[in-house]
Amino acid sequence: MVVRLQRYNQDLIDEFRKTFFDKYPTGHEDFDPRDIQRVKKYDKYLYNVLIISKSNVDVAVEKLEKILKWRKEFEINDLTWDSFNDEFKTVGPLYCRGRDKQNCRILWFRVKHSKKGDPELTRQAKKFIAFWLEKLQWEDFDNPVVIVQDMTGAGVSNMDLDVIRFLIGALELYFPALCEMLYIYEMPWILNAIWKIIEKLLSEESKAHLKFLKAKDVMSCFEADQLPPHMGGTDTYEWSYPPPEQFRDLEDDPEEEEEEEEDEDESEDTKMHSILEADRSADEISPDARNRPGTSGKSMPPMPSKEGGDTLKSTENIPLNEDPDVAVKKVHFADDSERNKEEVGESQRSKEKANESLENKENAAPSQSSVKAKSKKKATIAKKKKMKEVHVGPLISTRPGESLIFKPTGNKNNPKELKSTFTVSNMTDSKVAYKVKTTSPDKYRVRPSSGHINQEASVVIEIIYLGGESEQVVRDKFLVLSTELGDEIVRSTAQLMEFWRTVSKSTVVEHRLKCMCETPPEALVTNHDILKELHILTKKVSKFEEDRQRSTSKTGTSLQLIVVLQFILICIMLYAMFTSQPSEILQDSCYKAGSQLPKLTL
Repeated sequence: MVVRLQRYNQDLIDEFRKTFFDKYPTGHEDFDPRDIQRVKKYDKYLYNVLIISKSNVDVAVEKLEKILKWRKEFEINDLTWDSFNDEFKTVGPLYCRGRDKQNCRILWFRVKHSKKGDPELTRQAKKFIAFWLEKLQWEDFDNPVVIVQDMTGAGVSNMDLDVIRFLIGALELYFPALCEMLYIYEMPWILNAIWKIIEKLLSEESKAHLKFLKAKDVMSCFEADQLPPHMGGTDTYEWSYPPPEQFRDLEDDPEEEEEEEEDEDESEDTKMHSILEADRSADEISPDARNRPGTSGKSMPPMPSKEGGDTLKSTENIPLNEDPDVAVKKVHFADDSERNKEEVGESQRSKEKANESLENKENAAPSQSSVKAKSKKKATIAKKKKMKEVHVGPLISTRPGESLIFKPTGNKNNPKELKSTFTVSNMTDSKVAYKVKTTSPDKYRVRPSSGHINQEASVVIEIIYLGGESEQVVRDKFLVLSTELGDEIVRSTAQLMEFWRTVSKSTVVEHRLKCMCETPPEALVTNHDILKELHILTKKVSKFEEDRQRSTSKTGTSLQLIVVLQFILICIMLYAMFTSQPSEILQDSCYKAGSQLPKLTL
């Protein structure tokens, strides 16, 4: 399931937005200006990108770049109902109706109304899917959707693999954290093999969002009044065009933009007022600020306090095995005083129309703080790059300093086995004890996992991933603990374990290492092979379907011919019976009449 945090980590969102606009201060030619404005205005949109990025700002910036480029290439902001032909609008292959038991909106995908083969039709189908997902995304940020791919009455001719792959890709990246679950209802047996190959292309996380439903299972996810009759429900709704009011084009309402501008002005006023009042909690957001267009008037989740007292410390926002306090500090690129100057400056700029006489004074402070923040940001990035290869701590140094790269070992008995090594060096004038821990101890073999290092000495630690899906490696982390050994004499593993049990935690230094997986050339070929196999299997299934239809047609023709022959044979028999009976009757009657005549004697 999609992890949805109970409240925003506003600091993380601010850092995300700042990092993005530091890289693209004036936007980019590959980005639609309307999307850039959304990035500036809507915290919830950035929040959703952070969700699919595991709260990693650098990853989130990369994903946002891909999303914005794709949106412009696909002309998402220009899609309207008039962009599609009458078949898409009237037949209703996609429409939104009802909610599941988790109160998620339901997007119905009636596969039997799809057709494959025509490239232009496939392109239109992809855009129609994106059109609906876009409407649902901006209609209500706080409410995810579930997609029911109804396979009732569908066959091979309706199964367009390009459209299915596009749908999955859109849900994984281009519409972040929108889909809670993709249900496949009543998958025909003839398509099972195709779906099994499609599943190989999905990550483990995506597979968790995919569920196959039979008719007997559907009631566990949906109420009867939310299902159509062919699924055992009571909802007799049929799609018709024009659509319901909430799904009509935004252009149909000329007052939409004016209302948005008014709401934005009021929300900026409220923001300035909340910043200037030091005692006011950031959770107190005005109703106008909460009811922005595109959110169906639903209130946004409460923001954490700027003072830090109410800052989110959920483990969903913090890397594994990391202190919440440390994680919170990581999101500050500028100090609190500079942050406050920027926020006050932004708030003052929103009052320019009412206070034109103070314009120069209000713009001077934020410009200076902005320069300071940018310079500090660049220094931080440069420092990170320098520290990437080697991490130097107070007791030990580790090489590599941030990430462990796992590579295939070439073990024929276990081809999925991966290996990584890193070096730990003593940076002090005395002996140092070290210990290596991981979030998934059952998956890894660490040699040596603990020990001590003499002055100016080093030790190479080997980590072997015992097997499984390579995508799982990036979810794990390693923690290297170190402390001065002092005068302690450690000669056995038992003594070392006893030392770690009794050592004071205040003297232990921790350093975390992320995991990365190097993709071997064979893995790059694997996806190609899978796609090739999928293409071959699709051809075989199509040929099988054609042969089956041809055989059915021949069988029907043969049955018709047999029926006709039987009818002709019956007609011949009846004709023969009726044509032979009159002569026999006539002969019989003549014989009887002659036998009754009296004999004449002369």
